[in-house]
Amino acid sequence: MRALNYKYIIYPFLTILISGFMFYCFPPFFPDYFGIENYTKTYELFNLIISSLVSLMGIYITVSLVAYEFFKQKSGVDFHKSFLINPLSAYYISFSVLTIIVAFLSSIIISTQNLSSNEISIVYLNIILFVSIILFLIPVAFNLFSSLKPEKLASDEIDKIDCKSIFINNNGISDIDKSVEIFENDHLIKVTNIAIALISVSESVKAQLIIRKVTVKLSNLIIDEKNQKSKEYIIERLISFYIKVIDFSLLQPNNAGILRGIWNSIESMYFDLIEKKETSSHYEKFREKFFERFINRLFTYNKEEEIIEGIETIKNIIQNQVLLNMPEDKKIIHLYSFINELEPNFKNFDDYSDIEIKDSEHWREIVIGFFDVFSIIINKSITSKNLDILNTCFKKLEELSFQIYLKEIGKYKSTFLHIKIATKISDYTYRAFEKNVFEEGIDAKNTLPLHLEMLIKSEEISSRTVLQKYCYLLIYLQKINKLDRWFIGGIKMNDFMVSEGELGRIARRCAYAYNENKNIQNCLDDCIETYVILKKYYESYKNDNFDLYIVIKERISAILEILLKCNVENEKLTERLKTQIEGFKNKEDY
Repeated sequence: MRALNYKYIIYPFLTILISGFMFYCFPPFFPDYFGIENYTKTYELFNLIISSLVSLMGIYITVSLVAYEFFKQKSGVDFHKSFLINPLSAYYISFSVLTIIVAFLSSIIISTQNLSSNEISIVYLNIILFVSIILFLIPVAFNLFSSLKPEKLASDEIDKIDCKSIFINNNGISDIDKSVEIFENDHLIKVTNIAIALISVSESVKAQLIIRKVTVKLSNLIIDEKNQKSKEYIIERLISFYIKVIDFSLLQPNNAGILRGIWNSIESMYFDLIEKKETSSHYEKFREKFFERFINRLFTYNKEEEIIEGIETIKNIIQNQVLLNMPEDKKIIHLYSFINELEPNFKNFDDYSDIEIKDSEHWREIVIGFFDVFSIIINKSITSKNLDILNTCFKKLEELSFQIYLKEIGKYKSTFLHIKIATKISDYTYRAFEKNVFEEGIDAKNTLPLHLEMLIKSEEISSRTVLQKYCYLLIYLQKINKLDRWFIGGIKMNDFMVSEGELGRIARRCAYAYNENKNIQNCLDDCIETYVILKKYYESYKNDNFDLYIVIKERISAILEILLKCNVENEKLTERLKTQIEGFKNKEDY
């Protein structure tokens, strides 16, 4: 919109014209309380009005220009040095200029003595106009300077963004100046410039509020937009806004607040889906095109704390959607093959409703798409050899798994997620050891869920698979000579055992509770089989790991001791354990 709009001239002109007509045609419009009829210095009166208003307007305009220049430096928004950008100020100046013109014309037309009733009314009109301008100077000036707040202007510009104004259309415009004007007057570009300017002057809190409001506005537009191409265009604009703010912030000192503010805004954007009962499919292109770019920038500038904030955000998005915004198991198409494996009689329909397809896309976006974001962070942390970030990823994944265990989200959804999380942790733990990011077992944290014991005892479908993922991890680590006492136990202090390893802990718990259910028995078999495989590998490949070889013997012996102590009636199992123990070689034969 142009800074100078014709309405700012037309409305004051019509107001004064109508007032002049009424004053002149219907005299006396006001009783002559001041004795204007006998006043002989009307020329001096008009001259005083004109000179006073000219001086007043000169001062007001000068102060306005200076104020706008300061505002431009602080907000980054250029109004082409127009002091008429504020509507009330524009009306005020236009009204004042027209009053000066009216006073000038009145001084020419009205005689200096023997005034008629019509002329007296016109004099009073000039006086009323002059007094009105003086009285309205303070509120108009207050409105002007109160409007010169970047955050207020940004808020006003954000409010103007809608499903039409969000689109920049300069197709067919060959004039460069017009194209530039279109971009300069775009509401989102103005808001972006204001946010960047606030960041440059360390107004972090105000900038964060702007980022949050932009996120809310554009996320609503994305959800409401039905056309897929238009939806993707709005997503691109939101990403562009974020990237510009991020790139500028990374060059500034004390930028943590802005970067975390972006993470918080993104989390709230996804959380709003829950209240609106919408799916994350609306933001699929946002997830595909934004997160990796943001994460890469944070790693490039070594923003470890902000990366950790991002890990928490990704975990919260997955957790909130899975716990609060997911359909029932059997309404998710992607789980059908999984359900069929466990329920042979489950009917897998070929015809899916639009709702089922929509819900399934939502599920896939969260459990596939956002886990891929986790993979991006994990891969970057391995490449940069950052143990803290890598272990934070594993910790947050374990926390997510625990929350899924605590909540009733559906048997198959929870099973799928427990296994997926365990797979991701095991696979990337092995890769970290392979790349020498983890050099010792103590470097790797949260490789086995602390609640696995509860999963096993409650006969969760996922429990055995989760345990097997860890067992395979130990087997693979042994083959690259990365298996140590941290994993299989045997750490002693003053001949007192202080560590039996994660697998040893699970095996001991299963041995004590062996008679409770079949799942516990199967899990114990998996632990024993893992120890046997580790034992055979050490025997097949001669090396200097005899101490670890003996630790495995101690673990198997501990299991047998517990089973005998608990009077477990499984002679085949106890005999197998005894045979394995007797088969261990001494140091001379190793």
